[in-house]
Amino acid sequence: MLHDGGQMASQFGLIIRHTFSRKGLFALNALFLGIMAFSLADITHSLGNSLDDTERIEAMLEGLATVFVAYGVALEEREFLMRISGYYPAHLTPQETYLDHIAHHYGVLLLIVGLVTEVIIQIVKIPDRYIDVVSFEPLVFVLAISCFVIIGYWLVFFCRKLVSGEAYPPAEPTLPDKTGS
Repeated sequence: MLHDGGQMASQFGLIIRHTFSRKGLFALNALFLGIMAFSLADITHSLGNSLDDTERIEAMLEGLATVFVAYGVALEEREFLMRISGYYPAHLTPQETYLDHIAHHYGVLLLIVGLVTEVIIQIVKIPDRYIDVVSFEPLVFVLAISCFVIIGYWLVFFCRKLVSGEAYPPAEPTLPDKTGS
């Protein structure tokens, strides 16, 4: 039996709304922080052993960078996603607008640092006949890991904003009553 497109669109909209809600973003940030922490622990352990795990380290770093580029793009486009999900304009509030702004901000940061990390990782793949990459491979990996530490810091800060209520617009200032009472 075929489902009608309206039902599928409604289910898609529901998934988008929950995924990019304040709680959904917090859960995604926590998930990505966990994945990143375990991956970076594995990578740093691999850097310290005598085996040549270069290809495995490259693959893990590339995978992380790709995840954060994709997540950055999705965060950047939260407002658009909420519109196509049908949540906006009916539920567009100052709080949602402010959350869109914050998500866009962190999305751009993750996108840029994710892309820079991908470029850093690609440097390792340059053939040795052009640049002697092997001699400074560990330094390149440390630079990539440093980029992920920065991303982790931003994700924690983003989570803090989501939980503390900083993901809401500042209250409008109230003007003093001119009647003197």
